[in-house]
Amino acid sequence: MHVTVKTPSRIHLGILDLNGSLGRLYGSIGIGLDYPNVILEAKKSKKIEVSGKNKVLVKDLAERFLDYYNIQSGVTINVTDAIPEHVGLGSGTQLALAVGTAISKLYNISAKTREISQILARGKISGIGTAIFDHGGFVIDTGHMMGDNNVPEVMFHYPFPNDWHFIIVIPKISRGISGKKEYFIIKKLIPSSEITASKICRLVLLQMLPSLIEKDIIGFGKSLTSVDCLVGSYFMKVQLGLYKDKILENIINFLIKNGSYGVGQSSWGPVIYGLTTKDESAELEDSIRDFMRKNKINGNVSVSKPRNRGAEIKIF
Repeated sequence: MHVTVKTPSRIHLGILDLNGSLGRLYGSIGIGLDYPNVILEAKKSKKIEVSGKNKVLVKDLAERFLDYYNIQSGVTINVTDAIPEHVGLGSGTQLALAVGTAISKLYNISAKTREISQILARGKISGIGTAIFDHGGFVIDTGHMMGDNNVPEVMFHYPFPNDWHFIIVIPKISRGISGKKEYFIIKKLIPSSEITASKICRLVLLQMLPSLIEKDIIGFGKSLTSVDCLVGSYFMKVQLGLYKDKILENIINFLIKNGSYGVGQSSWGPVIYGLTTKDESAELEDSIRDFMRKNKINGNVSVSKPRNRGAEIKIF
């Protein structure tokens, strides 16, 4: 018997509230992407053996999961594809959930995705990676009540239009903040402006969600850009600007001027996303590649469609 898992990736559109005066913090917004992916194969073994990508991290995740359930046997895992780490595409959560899910299937453990996330220390701030692993689509999570570190529940889930695509740009600059460092930095920013939180919530409730439901890409894109700027203002003390780097600001400005309906920095970056349509994506992709080449900006550019389903799990 062996198990294969193929996960989505995701873009993180922002956090609703870093003020906390209502007794609740965070509330993340995200969209599942069809590419890039974590792809792995696992089977039972007498000991833990890992090959392929992210070997050290995968071994640690497997050890922790097996120890939690007091399983004395091991597992052989081969990771054939991985999401780039610490760039804003949710690599850590998707890898952890893929490992935990594969072991659960091999050893008949009836753990839900949120339980696996909790066991492997994911979801301390955002629950969108966990939700997207299960369902894909557009997700808003509930955030946390003050003092609660459980994985947030899903507050809103909706299919993302299949003909809306994203230009994904990953410049080769320093990677984003993650893990314990991210957690403690965000804690230091609380309480942030109540006015900013109010503006974000209003934009999401009265522009972003109606535009999504009505499939109005212009309205959705405007709200996307506005929310991203407001979220960036939360983190200006850390990033020293709305974005992680001046290079990202230049890419965003280019995308806006060349037809992207909405833009933003995913999480701490350096991923930049630009909302476009399936029909317009190839031309915009070529334009941003040419812009980066002329301005000597190294990095990767790709087009990703939304993913409105969760991870593919196959048992052989």
